[in-house]
Amino acid sequence: MALRKIRRVLADLKYTPKLSGTISKSMRLNSYPIRAKLPPPSVSDGLIKASMPAGGDIQITNEGVDLSRYNPGTPVSVRPKRAVLPHFWLRDNCRCVRCVNQDTKQRNYKTFSLDQGLHPLEAHMRQDDLHVTWSDHHRSVYPREFISYYLAHDRRPATADFPKKSLWATWNDRMPPTALYSKVMDPDNNDFGVSVLTSHLMRHGFVFVPGTPATPEDTEKLLERIAFVRVTHYGGFYDFIPDLAKADTAYTNLALPAHTDTTYFTDPAGLQAFHLLSHVMPWEPPTGPTPWPRTLAAEAPAASSASPPEPMTPMSVSAQDSWEAFASRLMSESNSHNSDTTTTITVSNSDDSDTGMVRRVLSGSVRASDLEQGGKSLLVDGFHAAELLREQDPEAFKILSTVRLPWHASGNSGIAISPDKRYPVIELGEDGTTLHRIRWNNDDRGVVPIEDGGFSADQWYEAARKWDSIITQPEHEFWVQLKPGTVLIFDNWRVMHGRSAFVGTRRICGGYINRDDWISRWRNTALPADEVSDTVIG
Repeated sequence: MALRKIRRVLADLKYTPKLSGTISKSMRLNSYPIRAKLPPPSVSDGLIKASMPAGGDIQITNEGVDLSRYNPGTPVSVRPKRAVLPHFWLRDNCRCVRCVNQDTKQRNYKTFSLDQGLHPLEAHMRQDDLHVTWSDHHRSVYPREFISYYLAHDRRPATADFPKKSLWATWNDRMPPTALYSKVMDPDNNDFGVSVLTSHLMRHGFVFVPGTPATPEDTEKLLERIAFVRVTHYGGFYDFIPDLAKADTAYTNLALPAHTDTTYFTDPAGLQAFHLLSHVMPWEPPTGPTPWPRTLAAEAPAASSASPPEPMTPMSVSAQDSWEAFASRLMSESNSHNSDTTTTITVSNSDDSDTGMVRRVLSGSVRASDLEQGGKSLLVDGFHAAELLREQDPEAFKILSTVRLPWHASGNSGIAISPDKRYPVIELGEDGTTLHRIRWNNDDRGVVPIEDGGFSADQWYEAARKWDSIITQPEHEFWVQLKPGTVLIFDNWRVMHGRSAFVGTRRICGGYINRDDWISRWRNTALPADEVSDTVIG
């Protein structure tokens, strides 16, 4: 009997694993070699007894690793939600080199090939990190930050790494967020300029990029420094004038109220960019760089090379006559005729069309400087407006964040786009409180449901009227006249945009960028490299 006891003690000593040396932070993801086979555990009184007891304040139970007496130094404001971390959950979240490919950050093993009854044989704290030896002889190290977080939370929110947003009413009295083109495009500054640009977008929702060459090619290169340009039914990178080439009010010279773009997509565009390349007034002959997009330049009238038109008395405009050709002929007529040639121009002071303005300017009845070209850009912080609505009328906020609406794009031939499901105007985050996305374009809104989420159509209209009154108040509007050489980029999930009506021809270029792609670019330029993967893995 005594001999058997001695053999049992020797066996226990033989199979007890020994760890030597210290573990530095750089070694946390490394696995450790198994030097001896561990004996199977025995279960008694609800505790799993292993060949080595749990170290310090750590206990191993049937439910998981009990850290109720573990004090990781978390702030007092962070109250632990639980004391036990489940066995299989812990094993599945091992980030060692055997479990996770350190280059791709992807899991290296088949989760469900692990034994369902997998459990720790030993657990202890070392340098504030949790070290676990498993029943399949694998060893894991869990950083203090990881353990502390999941003792207090169920999950890591998708936006946990986001900076606090700075809500605004207007920027008319202060310098707006700016990122210099030269800095953004500099390849030798570790993407510092891109970090500044995307950080402004994260915090304020928009940014101006001055110093950009006024060409579509350079504008496209700027956007590609953030991410690839998204392709939609409008094409990819856009370059257009108000010619209704697409059946959308954006392709007119009409005023546009504050709205977000692509409400009809399941995944609305993340960023939108505008660069005003030129704005030619009706009485100005086309000079300098062509005011027409590169795709239309071949079809544009060539005023400089055309022969002077024959005298027209009285001057008239046909339905097929574009204002460019009309203005060009008027200017040519006035410059080429000698003093004894009379051209009669019919003038109507009530005609506010482009051709009417041309007549008034060239007849001398009004000075060109007295006419405003229009086309100012409007920005409204949708998150600021939503918080005002929540404060002023909580019921209206609840209605607009609950009632789901259809959205559509169906004006162009062969196009009939709608999201995968109905979405409310105000979308909330995982916690049901944080603002996630604004989806608002009254022109693209479908039929309001008679009843949804316990609210009637009449209640929705009343709430939407309150919303409209907030976003149209002058004190909540930021108006700016875009100029060639400065690009405006904004977060289409947050900031609504619009414009005032204008005369003449504006040439605008720009594009959309996907939400996921620009957020990824922000993470990789604004966060420490060793934290990037943790923010997305959990």
